Amino acid sequence: MKKPEQLAILTEACQHPLGVVVETNDPNRLRQRLYAMRRAHPEFAHLSFVVPAGDKGTELFIIARTGDDNVQS
Repeated sequence: MKKPEQLAILTEACQHPLGVVVETNDPNRLRQRLYAMRRAHPEFAHLSFVVPAGDKGTELFIIARTGDDNVQS
């Protein structure tokens, strides 16, 4: 996946309140590339990348964290 496609995925994840699910044949490799992209672009610092447990290696969750995430009631 090329850098413009990676930027597009991160931008899309920012536009959704919870984030997005990305279909990929290698979620760990994509996660590493997106970590690098996130380091280079601070506007994506609030995004987390998770390979779901039990997944067959086809999805990467990009989760949009907010300041409210650590609030406990």
